[in-house]
Amino acid sequence: MSMKDEVLLSFLVPVYNVEAFVGECLQSLFDCGLEQSSFEVIVMLDGSKDGSEAVVRQRKESNLKIYSQANKGLALTRNELLKLSSGKYVWFVDSDDKIEPRSVATFLSVMEDGDLDVLMFDYQDWDGRQSMDGWQTTYGLSEIETGKAFYLKNKRFQVAWSSLYKRSFLLQNGIVFPDYRVGEDLQFSQMVYFFSQRVRQISLCGYYYRQVLGSLSKTSSSGVKSLDAFLKTFRFASDLYPEKDSEFASTVIFRTLRELNVQARTATKEQLADCDYWNKLTEHINYARRKNSGMALSYKMLLCVWAVLPKSFFYVQVALNKLKNLKF
Repeated sequence: MSMKDEVLLSFLVPVYNVEAFVGECLQSLFDCGLEQSSFEVIVMLDGSKDGSEAVVRQRKESNLKIYSQANKGLALTRNELLKLSSGKYVWFVDSDDKIEPRSVATFLSVMEDGDLDVLMFDYQDWDGRQSMDGWQTTYGLSEIETGKAFYLKNKRFQVAWSSLYKRSFLLQNGIVFPDYRVGEDLQFSQMVYFFSQRVRQISLCGYYYRQVLGSLSKTSSSGVKSLDAFLKTFRFASDLYPEKDSEFASTVIFRTLRELNVQARTATKEQLADCDYWNKLTEHINYARRKNSGMALSYKMLLCVWAVLPKSFFYVQVALNKLKNLKF
């Protein structure tokens, strides 16, 4: 595989208030072992209020491109970065995380050899203190299949940074992140699964996801904000998929409902009442039933019950999760 004559890979890095972490993130990208001419690191300074910009501008690599904008949030910033990229493949990297640089060449080789739209890889949670080493010399590969076939067989919750994407695939299918402050990955990944024709999974770690206590995604307020995003995603799925693929639509709808229950468990009863969650959920379920006329009868019946008794389904799921944690 020649990496000299074209930009093969674009690392897309939104930066917002990550002064303590962004240096380590960028170092992992430039340690990837590729020739500088074969990859680019594109950073968007998204209105940071700390010293993140100073840390970024200390780097002098010729393939580092730095842009700045007023704060738009993670989703819209990723969309801007995609527009600015020129690589054959793109990798969305959050600036408080880091990649496993030794896996990059293998990922590119698998993408090229299989002419893939998407390559999904393993990742590890990381608290930023312990030494992490998820790399190994051997790995497994799944068969190449469509994204829809993969989604129907697997329950993997896809996050944007845990895959490599062919840039032309995203652009040609209009796949972008919705303007949500939380939970934007769900709708993005559903579109990736729906439109991709050549998908593969590799059992090799490529990413270290930093777990930071008190961060937005770990707080109860984040759970409340996520409810609105997931309800919008539920409506989006009900509109886009039923006429094209009823089985895929049904699976997306029910998995999104389960994820809504997960998010609801992080909120208090008062917070759920404040956002009128139960009424909105019933409204969205009834909308999905009307839109997805080709849904299997068993799914339709389940949605009917769920619409009438949304709280019962929620508390049954809570009880089942508690039972799983009991030790007999």
